[in-house]
Amino acid sequence: MKDWMITMLLAAISVMNIIMLLIWAFGGKANPNKTTYAKASLIWALIGIVFYIVILGLFLGPLASMNSLSPIGILHGLALRCIHSAG
Repeated sequence: MKDWMITMLLAAISVMNIIMLLIWAFGGKANPNKTTYAKASLIWALIGIVFYIVILGLFLGPLASMNSLSPIGILHGLALRCIHSAG
């Protein structure tokens, strides 16, 4: 139990957790249960990062397309000028 308490404490420290998870997952000298835990934690972290990037792209993609320097933004600006000049 003491070993797992130390494991959880080290996993809570921000940069130390990645380093320790890599050591436990691929170091070869750790307890097999800790090795499995470390590999699973790294996989979940990777899934979270990919999910974050996808969500960020979905929300920031439309904002980037409204930029006046993007091709869509330029076409949008031209369309607005045509509408205002015709009216």
